[in-house]
Amino acid sequence: IGFFVNSVIVKNDITKDEKYIDFLKRVNEDTLKFFEYQSYPLEVLVKELDMPYPKASVFFNMLNLDDGYKNLIIKSFEPIYVENSNEAKCELAMYVTERKNGIELHANYWNKLFTVETIAHILSEYEKMLSFFSCKSDSSYNDYENTNRQRLQVTIKRKR
Repeated sequence: IGFFVNSVIVKNDITKDEKYIDFLKRVNEDTLKFFEYQSYPLEVLVKELDMPYPKASVFFNMLNLDDGYKNLIIKSFEPIYVENSNEAKCELAMYVTERKNGIELHANYWNKLFTVETIAHILSEYEKMLSFFSCKSDSSYNDYENTNRQRLQVTIKRKR
């Protein structure tokens, strides 16, 4: 029949002094609560309730594929850019896929809002943050900022 994805909207906030491991536990608990509603397709609810699609600036999707896909090896770590990104439902949609030798990061974004360089910068920062917290899960975002303060002062260019 095909591949179907049912969106579940979950909002998470992080405080700068919260330990990363505590944040992950909280996100896990909140997400599991929201899964109780996954049998209600968001797109159908929006249509039947005659309401606007929920506004979300960033969409994050950890793709859990079967072992056949997880065992694929990433052959290149170079970014691939697709110019036609006009169909994104939100400003930035990030897709993370686990592979045998790492993770793949993909982004779908409003190309009227972001430059390719900005998206590359965001994905690079995400990768650096993952590396930091995978080694120091008892650290907070404040710790990450303090460790990387000079590097983080790069201004993200946005199209005007």
